[in-house]
Amino acid sequence: MRINNIFGTKFKGAIGKDMIASSWKGKEYVKAYTHPSNPRTEAQQEHRGIFARAVETWHKLKLCQREFYNRVAVEMTGYNLFISRYIAAVKDEREPEVPLIVSWKPEDAGQAQGCTSSVFLGQRLLFSLRLSEGGGEIALTRSDAPYEFAFRRGGGEDRVRLSADALVPGGSVTLRSDQVGIGLVLSINPP
Repeated sequence: MRINNIFGTKFKGAIGKDMIASSWKGKEYVKAYTHPSNPRTEAQQEHRGIFARAVETWHKLKLCQREFYNRVAVEMTGYNLFISRYIAAVKDEREPEVPLIVSWKPEDAGQAQGCTSSVFLGQRLLFSLRLSEGGGEIALTRSDAPYEFAFRRGGGEDRVRLSADALVPGGSVTLRSDQVGIGLVLSINPP
């Protein structure tokens, strides 16, 4: 929103220390700046504490965990998605979900040559795995499952589904594609 004065100067936001340019329902106006209040109610302090813990948790996440949220987020950042989910979980008296780190490696390194895999959430590409590298890490959440692993070799492609039930911390699962001729071992690391 921009306010033009009689001299043609455009204003947006704060105008000095005493005024602010704003709009409401498409009507532009200038109003006196009011210093925002800082309520110290018990509810506000509790919310600030939850928010602070959410931010602290975000900063402790590994790169692949943050990358997961950045790729899952729609019309917001991964950071905002994580924070909003964390706060909602605490307010619903649930344990906030932190993405599980999933280590992957081909079942047989010889099978990996010329084979690639991509991890999808619906139609959204989350991760591309270079199976010839022999292994790596991605992050997934149980709440967003199921995921699809698309295995490709030459012109062939096969999709294998990974359900939430398979994402057991401390467990492992092998996804196999007989069509492409590859097995992928996923080890779900405990949080």
